[in-house]
Amino acid sequence: MLEFISLLRLAWENRTYRKQLAAEEEKMLGGFAWYRGLMYAMRRTYRWKNPFLLARSARRKIDLPPTDLVYGETPPITAYQLLTKLGVDHADHVVECGGGTSVFSLVAVSALGCRATVLEIVPKFVQKTRQIATTLGLERVKVKQCDILAEPLPEGTVYYLTGTTFSEQSWKKLQRRMAEAPEGATAISLTVKLDSKAWELVDSVTLPFSWGENSVYIQRRI
Repeated sequence: MLEFISLLRLAWENRTYRKQLAAEEEKMLGGFAWYRGLMYAMRRTYRWKNPFLLARSARRKIDLPPTDLVYGETPPITAYQLLTKLGVDHADHVVECGGGTSVFSLVAVSALGCRATVLEIVPKFVQKTRQIATTLGLERVKVKQCDILAEPLPEGTVYYLTGTTFSEQSWKKLQRRMAEAPEGATAISLTVKLDSKAWELVDSVTLPFSWGENSVYIQRRI
């Protein structure tokens, strides 16, 4: 009973946190047409089945450790802050490793005009991101259904990956994939830093995500 009450309290606290974050996001980004269009397209696309349920159902069908498919979202405000901090523009190519709803890439293309490639294993997420990109006319977004632990890494200038819930074995595999990134590329990783033999730490910040505040590491390929 005490555990149930504790879970209810955590759920209420997260709901309150997310409402506050949404209000802050609206205040900062609500004046941008790209933001209003993106929010409309995402609400419409995920109206009947939210991303959390899509990720949970995928765990029964995809042969990966369940923790690799735990859903967490990068809010547009956080994506925008990171992308502008890096000075990303139309000449950049963002590669999102494990896209989910692909907010990071969708913000990069719609707000800053760069090119983006999303690598995502869950078919429903791939389908819905393509639908959003089509709705918004974002021709510079490419969504590829694949296992990021097995596929060769596309050549990009900025890589985005979330190691927050990855199993130790999966994170080691992803580290090997990230070693294929070109010299001088930038990587943004959540919670866990990349191998210091291949990546130099440039900066670290704490930013809001759907589950709460999280450490973000910005690194450069040596």
